[in-house]
This record gives sequence, C-alpha cells and structure tokens, in this order.
Amino acid sequence: MAALRCVTPFCPWRVVLLMTVCALVVAVVHAQTATADISGAWRLDDQNSDSADTLTTLLRAEARREQPAALPATAHAASPSTDNNGAGRHGSGMGRGGMGGGHGHHHSDSGASSKKPGTDEDPLAHAQFALPPLLQMDSVLLVQEGAKSVQIQLDNGEQLDVRLDGQARQSLHGDAMVQGRANASGVRITILYADGRQLQQDWIRSPDGRQLSIHGAWKLPSMQQPVQFRRNYLAVG
Repeated sequence: MAALRCVTPFCPWRVVLLMTVCALVVAVVHAQTATADISGAWRLDDQNSDSADTLTTLLRAEARREQPAALPATAHAASPSTDNNGAGRHGSGMGRGGMGGGHGHHHSDSGASSKKPGTDEDPLAHAQFALPPLLQMDSVLLVQEGAKSVQIQLDNGEQLDVRLDGQARQSLHGDAMVQGRANASGVRITILYADGRQLQQDWIRSPDGRQLSIHGAWKLPSMQQPVQFRRNYLAVG
C-alpha cells in the first residue's frame, strides 16, 4: 500500500517544520543583537596598547595635517590657560582636565603657524597636547555590566558609572557629561568634558572572553578631527 500523503496546507509535519524554522530565525536574530558582556577584571597589555607618547605623536601629526588653519588654536586651546590656575585640581583625578605632569600642560607658543623665520625648527616638534585623563588610571579595570548600566572602577579606586540608555548625564565630579549605549560588540561610552574635549570609546570583548579592546577617539576642541588610538587588556584570573 502506498504511503498516505497529506495534501492539505495544514499537515502536521508542515506545522512542525514551520515552527522549527521560526525558532531558528529567532535564535539567529537574538545571537546577532545580544550584548557582549564586558564584565571582569582587566589588566593593561602595555606591549599591545598605544601609550601616552604614541598618542602625543598622533596628535602632533594631526595638527601638522590641519596646518595652517588649526595650528594657532591648537597651540593654545589644547591646554586651556585656566588649567594653569588649577593644575593641582585638574591633574589629580579622572576627568578633571589634563593628564597631569608634563602631559596636562602645553608648551609656550607665540602663535606661529609655520617654521620660525631663518630656521628649520618645526614649531610642533616638541609640542605637548592635553591627553585623555583616563590614560593616567586605566592600567587595571574592574568592570561590572548590568542590563542597563556599567560600573568601571579604575586603578586609583575612582568609579565611573555609565547608564546604557544613550542619555548624557553629568559625571566625573561635574567636569563631564557621560553617555553609554550597549551594542552587539560591547559598549560605546562617550565623555564630553566641560572644556570641549571629547573621548569616545568602544569596549569590545574577544570571542574567547580573555581579551578586552578599547578603541578610543580623542578630539581636542581646537582640532577638526579626532585622533584614533587603542588600549588592549588581558583578563585577570
């Protein structure tokens, strides 16, 4: 006897097949939109990270690229004159201005946008630029990510709380506005400092969970374009 065939569109096996396909589609969509958890204890991988000196070199190169229009403003605005009156305040904590030490203070500049007359001296050869305050205290990171927020403890004990709703909120002792948003790769955090400097970071965890990369974009108000840099971390424990 020939096997019976279901000729109606409502055959049980057709329903089962349809449900299976739908379940697979939902699973794929969920996998593509799920947030990669960046929680953990992380130690800076110095050998594979951009240092303060590297970032200074990149900023110097960008200033040269934007010459001559941006150079006079860069020389003065990269380290606002008000920082000189509050160097102790700005150099001591995250988000409180410059890097501290030699990085937070700018060189003295007469506003020249080209080589000095009669010399081959490059006015940018020894220029210093304000660097992201986070670079002073990110050698060890303790990260706890929840459904709607991320708490980041820096190696000086200070904590950065970021809500993952895309809304900017005052943080870092009132010196900056911070906003965050989760995505399939990890978390994007944007910090806008009171003096106009901006740091955007994409926190991305490796598929094996053992490495964390922070792709940064640092923009000074005196420059037209941000400078890209990277900090890489290894899981502790």
